[in-house]
Formats: sequence, structure tokens, C-alpha cells
Amino acid sequence: MKKKLRNKNVLIAFVITAVLFLFSAIGATRAALLVSGIYDSRFEMYDIGVTLNENGKALSWRTYNKSKRDWDVNAETPLFQDLKEIRYGAVYPETLSVRNSGQIDEYVRVTVYKYWLDKDGNKSMDMDPDLISLTLLTENNGWIIDETYTTRERTVLYYTQVLKGSQSVKNGETTPDFASEMMLDPDIKNYVKQQKQTVDEEKGYTVITTEYVYDGCTFCIDVQVDAIQTHNAEDAAMSAWGRKISVSDDGILSLEEE
Repeated sequence: MKKKLRNKNVLIAFVITAVLFLFSAIGATRAALLVSGIYDSRFEMYDIGVTLNENGKALSWRTYNKSKRDWDVNAETPLFQDLKEIRYGAVYPETLSVRNSGQIDEYVRVTVYKYWLDKDGNKSMDMDPDLISLTLLTENNGWIIDETYTTRERTVLYYTQVLKGSQSVKNGETTPDFASEMMLDPDIKNYVKQQKQTVDEEKGYTVITTEYVYDGCTFCIDVQVDAIQTHNAEDAAMSAWGRKISVSDDGILSLEEE
């Protein structure tokens, strides 16, 4: 009996999480790689691949290596590798882009998350993600923000043009930068939790101790990159992203109203 092949779609995604300790040296980092086994029967899984670039260098990737007959995966390198310390109010370069490190052409989505961890390492819903600034670039460069699914904590971006793979362009095509710099808002120092005054009568002076809301807390920026094949892109986007898109005759992706 012949088995009927179902048309399915490619999804490759990974998440890079950068965790830095406020006002001090870079602290612990976390990274995870998420991969879906959904694929179109016309293509092999190894036909698709994606790489996240930071400041002009490949940071993390998932690409099939035919010579090894296995996946090349690097999801352990955190963001902000060049920073030794970070201070509020200072601006740091953070250029981010995506390269098609696979063979076939693809469409790319990026999701950026900003949030805080409290002193115990738990995600805080009370701390302000707007105090974490990552400047995003979406002016006449092919990147657009999906306002429907964007919140204060999450920003969703799509690259509207086809990102060509190595079958079309040597070493695969790279998007324009979608981010340029990062900063912690200097207003952080104005969030005072409490102040205590202690009078030393013997020495004749008063000690004022100030405890700040964000003392000992950790800010986080997560960047997730997803790619789908251009073949049957509308169906692939709905299957992989749950998002209605349309593709013009010249291959430009646009978002449908929901």
C-alpha cells in the first residue's frame, strides 16, 4: 500500500537568552535551542538553516552539515560577548542580523523579549521592561514590527523579503540589521524602595541607607529567530507561526489583519 504524503512545512527556531547583572560585570547566561520536526515532503530538513549575527559575527546557528551528515548547532553563546561591564545610562553597540545558513530560500521572523528577574531569579511581573532599551531598526530596510502581537515585553519583527540560501547566493544572504544599540534607562536609580536613617550618637552623625527597587535584580533580553521555507509560505506561516500572511508576486511578505 502506498502511503499518502501530507504537505507539511519547515520550521527552525532557536532562542538566545542574554542575562546580565545590573551595574556590574556580565553574569550568568542561559541559552536554549527549540527545533520543530515539521517539514515539507518536497524538501529534506537539511535544506534549511539560520544564523543569528551579533556585531558582525555569527553568534548562534542551526545548519545541516552534509559532510558530517549531522546538524551544526551552536546555541550556547550569549549576547553581549564584548561587554565587560554595563552601567545604566550608557549606550552599547548591539547590531543584530540574520543570515540564511541553509540551502533553500526562506522567510524570517524575530521575536525580542525584555524582562526582569528578581533577587531569587524569578521572573518579575512588577518591574518595568521599558527600562531595558534595545533600539530596533525598521525604516526602509525590509524589517517590520507586527503590532498585533507586540507588547511592552515582547516585540515581533518580520523580514518582508526573501532571504536567499546558498543555492541562490554564495554562503547565503544576510538581512540588514534589525537592532543597533542597547541601554539601561538612567531613571532606574530613581526607583527607591525604602530609606533608613541610623543615628550614631557616640560619633555624632547620621547614616542614611537607601534600598533601590532594582538592587540585585537581573535584566534579560531574549532573541528568538524562526525561519520558514518560501514554498507555500502562507500555509507555512500559519502552521509554524499561527500568523496570516500574504506574499506578492515579487515575493514580498505582508501581514494580514486579524
